[in-house]
Amino acid sequence: MKLATKNKLSVIIMLCLGFALMRMPSEKVCLEIKDQHLCLRVLRDKSDKNRGFQLVEEVCPNEGLLYFLTEPKKPNFWMKDVFQHLDILFIDPQGQVLELVQAHPHRRDLITPPKKTMYVIELMGGRAKQLNLVKGAQLSHEALSGFKGALFAGY
Repeated sequence: MKLATKNKLSVIIMLCLGFALMRMPSEKVCLEIKDQHLCLRVLRDKSDKNRGFQLVEEVCPNEGLLYFLTEPKKPNFWMKDVFQHLDILFIDPQGQVLELVQAHPHRRDLITPPKKTMYVIELMGGRAKQLNLVKGAQLSHEALSGFKGALFAGY
């Protein structure tokens, strides 16, 4: 391969990588749960919400995703292109965990909460249990206010 062709290819790869990095959500909400620090990336737009943890090779124990829905609804999730086991927590507008689903990689069946939800948190598989985030657990109102604030304040 000629040097000019290699250089063009390198530029294209760098541009694609740069655009992919620009698309990663940068807003974060950090919480203290059971003396553990947990940082959640806030997913705002539809493409980020649709992507979630797809094609992510490793999920860190103290990181996760927060889907902030604009109104209470019953969203659908699936694990088609997800490589890791995940805990998916469906949370109502008052902060109660409605359902905890232990989702398995590459499954194509839909995961839907039993009731309308306002927030969805995805964590590394098994992490919710470690943090005692089980069905019926109540997240503090301050944490939920933080989610809303993060969405609009941009931090």
